[in-house]
Parts: sequence; structure tokens; C-alpha cells
Amino acid sequence: MKNILIITPFYPLNNIDRKLNKDTNAIYYLASNKMENENIIILYYYQQRKLSAFLSFFRLLKNKDYKKCLYKDEKDNDVLLFEHPFVIPSYYKTFNFFDKKYAKFVNTYLNQKGIELDSIIVHFPSANSNIIKYIDAKKKTCIVHAVDISSKKRFKDCINGIDLVDQIGFRSKIIMNSFENLFLNKEKFLCLSGIPKKYIVQENINKEWMNNGVLNIIYAGNLDKNKNVFEVVKALSSLNNRIKFVFTIIGDGKEISAIRKYLIDNDIKNIHLLGRMEREDVYKYMLKSDLFIMLSHRETLGLVYLEAISAGCIVFFSKNTGIDGVLVDEKSGFSIDSYSMDELKKKIVFINNLKKEDAINIKKNAFEIIKDLDENTVSRFYLNKC
Repeated sequence: MKNILIITPFYPLNNIDRKLNKDTNAIYYLASNKMENENIIILYYYQQRKLSAFLSFFRLLKNKDYKKCLYKDEKDNDVLLFEHPFVIPSYYKTFNFFDKKYAKFVNTYLNQKGIELDSIIVHFPSANSNIIKYIDAKKKTCIVHAVDISSKKRFKDCINGIDLVDQIGFRSKIIMNSFENLFLNKEKFLCLSGIPKKYIVQENINKEWMNNGVLNIIYAGNLDKNKNVFEVVKALSSLNNRIKFVFTIIGDGKEISAIRKYLIDNDIKNIHLLGRMEREDVYKYMLKSDLFIMLSHRETLGLVYLEAISAGCIVFFSKNTGIDGVLVDEKSGFSIDSYSMDELKKKIVFINNLKKEDAINIKKNAFEIIKDLDENTVSRFYLNKC
């Protein structure tokens, strides 16, 4: 039996008696395709803030038994939920006091279960790597995400975390390039995410292009400053006198009210806010769209790009983040500076004049790149590699 401990601050856990903020299910999907001879344990290092941080702090002080932190996920994996209190604004690292206490819980759990760890995988090493100093395993791996290199301080903390492991995985080529001349003695690999295989359909490349001369544009995801949707809305609305388009926005978040007010105040009829939807319904809208836009300021990979490509959309993506480096500008998609709405407008006009056969070539190139990035394949690579 291969025993794997995965340390992550993000993980779906539904059967719990209190509400936890959700962010991404990417790590759950990476760990989803386990074999019968694999035992996966999740250390869910949840970062509590504000009032809830104080509550979790007192729960921790009173807690003497790891079993009070033990849950099951939907795959029947054991999940140890440790709520790390962050009471210092903008601070992200775990404190050594808590690392030692949680590590003691983990080691007690392992001893009582008779488990020897073959592997520890720590995600977001700039914040969460310190705990692995106190837990033994035959192999230790860290997976570096975009936020780990988002500032000089985090990058330095990430470097310190990497010193504790045997190998490094990177969630995108852009992140990997940041370590090109570092840690030459450690093995490095790309740790990409995938989408359900049922979505990866080559025939979608040849779907109708710009029905009745209207460019159908779509976005799906959170509506916050990082995702940059409000700026895209304002840029696109300025093109209303030049091209015919419809922009469909699927999602929810802090900026939805401001976007809605802007559309009402400016009497904009061809930009539609549809709110949050189930994944299947989002994909149906993608199938009816020509172009997917997501110009995040910071992005690890962006699974939604893969789904849009599989649905037969050309994609606009941010330079130097996310899927940049996987897709090639003007050959398999279009990279745009997320802070340059003028560049966005120029490329929208270019796409609007694109012939169907040229659009198909771009979509075909993108599909060839992502066709093997299905959940099962990338999950098996992740679990075998680590």
C-alpha cells in the first residue's frame, strides 16, 4: 500500500458542522484517480481569518484529540481539518507553534493507524511547508502555485520551503520558468490540472463561427478585481459602435453589483450577467460561443480555459500568468496584458474580422495542446510522480 499525505489550504469538505469558504477543487481532482493500492490522506490546513480565526484558535487550544478534526471526503479519504488562525492582516505563513501541534496530531493518527508515509505533497509551500519538518516520509514534494511567486517575500518563503523537499512540481510553465536557474539538483516537473474527458470533443472545433455576423463572447468564473472582468466589460462596451457582439458573463462575486450598475447606467443591452451556474450549464453556453476571455492579473493555470477550448472557443488569456506558455500567442490563442484594455480592444477587432478557416486553425492548434489534459490522466501522473 502506498500512503500519500497531501497538505493543502483548499479542499472541498461538505459533511462538516460549520461553513468554510470555498476556493478551488483543483487539488481534489488531482487526487481523485487513486488505485486500490493507494491510501490518500488529506491534511486540510484551512486558513481562518477575522472573528472565525479566534474561534478556531480556542477550539485548537481545547482540542487534545486528532479525532475531533477527522472527516471523510466524497472519495472516502481521511481528511484532517486543521483550522489555522490568521489574526495578523495580510500574513500568510503558518506559525511554528501550530505546525508542531498539528504535526503531533498527524503523527498520532499515523501511529494509531499503523501507517508509514511513502510520500508527502505540500501545496503552496510559501505558506504551508514548515509542518513537513515534523512529519517523516520516504519522499517529499512541493507543488508551487502562482501565489507562491506573487511577491518577493512569498518567493523567498517558497525557496525556503523547497529546501525541505526532494522534488518540485509547478502548476504552470510560467511558474516553472521562474525557477529555471534554481535548485538544479532537484527534479522538476509540470503539475497541470485537467477537465472531465467527456468535455474534450474534437468536433467542436468545426462548430458555427460568428452566427449572423455576431461575435459571441463568454466569461465564466469569479467576479473580483483579480479576474478583471469589470475592466473587460468597460473595454468591450466602448466597441459597441464598431462591431456586433454579445458578451455573456457567468459567475458571482464582489464586483457583480458594480458591473450590473454600470450596465444599467449606460443602457448596455448586449452584455448579460447570468450569475453562478453548474459546470454542465456553463459548458452549454461555451458551445454557443466563439470567444472566451479571462484576463486575470494572477492565475495558476485556469481550468476554465481548457473547457472553453474543448467547447470550440478561441481563448484570450493573460500574459505571463496562467495558461501562457502552454498556449502560444496568435497560434493557439491570444495573450493580452491584463492591464492593457487597448490591446484587448485591438485583438477583439482582429478576431471580429477573422475568417472561419483561420479561426478553425487556431482552435485546432489549441485542442492538440490540451486534448490529453483530462482529469484521470493528470491525476494518475500526479499520484505516480509524487
